[in-house]
Amino acid sequence: MNSHERRGNSIPTLEMLDSIQAFQRVLPLKDGKVLYLPMLHVLYYRQIGPYGERGIGAACLEFGFFAWGENRQSAEECLEPLVLSYFRRRIENKEFREILNDVSDDFMEPYWALYRQFSILHASFDVPAPYTAIIEELRRISEELKQKEGAVDDLNAALIGTESALKAILVENSMLRKQHKIEDKTVIGIPDLFAADNTISL
Repeated sequence: MNSHERRGNSIPTLEMLDSIQAFQRVLPLKDGKVLYLPMLHVLYYRQIGPYGERGIGAACLEFGFFAWGENRQSAEECLEPLVLSYFRRRIENKEFREILNDVSDDFMEPYWALYRQFSILHASFDVPAPYTAIIEELRRISEELKQKEGAVDDLNAALIGTESALKAILVENSMLRKQHKIEDKTVIGIPDLFAADNTISL
């Protein structure tokens, strides 16, 4: 398993892409509080490893962190410490403006373009994206209701699916809290950090 920070190898082609995923973690802070990090976008693609073996590369689109692993899970495990280390260093040094500067760098634009292309091409194949999938399904059912009778059952089924998806999201959030022993009083967010810095207005 191998990982590296900014500026990955050659840009992958669309055919090399494996998946696109949301990536969010919790960062424990020294004062006993925890910080919910922002939701990041990660592009996973098939890539030859440092010793010529086949594997999966991971690119964090907001910050340009790159990692590699034998499979998607191991690539994600390599990416996680890079993200946590970056935020820990910036926060401990109170370098909040630098975080904004880093996400303003446009060198990841070719990867963002691949992300958008992959999203469009796979939209009809129900690529997991709970929120957008729920909205699109309800829109589709709404249109069908206008065109046929007896579609109330379809709407009810969609609502049940929506409820299940939202419950799954809440369970995942609850598991994250239990895993890190998070209590409401210990949780802070990125806006809280920025609000404490008088040089940045939100």
